[in-house]
Amino acid sequence: MKTKHTLSMVVALLAPLAITGSTSAQFEQLKKMGRAALGEEEDNKQIAYFKIKGPLAETPVNMPPLFGSDPPVSLKGLLERFKEARLDKNVVAVLIDLQNAAFGLGQLEEVHEALRKFAAVDKPVFMHADSLRTFTYAAATGASHISVVPTGDVWLLGFYVETPYLRGALDK
Repeated sequence: MKTKHTLSMVVALLAPLAITGSTSAQFEQLKKMGRAALGEEEDNKQIAYFKIKGPLAETPVNMPPLFGSDPPVSLKGLLERFKEARLDKNVVAVLIDLQNAAFGLGQLEEVHEALRKFAAVDKPVFMHADSLRTFTYAAATGASHISVVPTGDVWLLGFYVETPYLRGALDK
């Protein structure tokens, strides 16, 4: 019974293709109709996607990955790609996927400032993470939209800096 129902669904879906031509030609025609209905141009609009996984390296890594692991993302390369996406007229939005990202204080400030520059060119920045810590959340506040997995952790403990007092120890 299921196979008969599935077969009739496949026939119903493929019948228009036999009349109008190939799947790719029909898809292009549907895209043109959709753009015309929405009043959009023929431009190739894109969403820039960035995946930040693990700690950011300060300089680009030129060595091949060992055992199939990805090399770390460099801060310089990431900021250059942000700039390219910001200046590209075909890019309409930015999506950043944080996967166990780790930032230092200087990196945090530079990433936050780079994300804030997208607002000047009216491009929304969507930041998504499985969990957020203080530094990753502080960097993400430069984005226009932040989302976390519903079961994800958000640990905002604040910044902590301590200066050790060594005068007594140095006297001994």
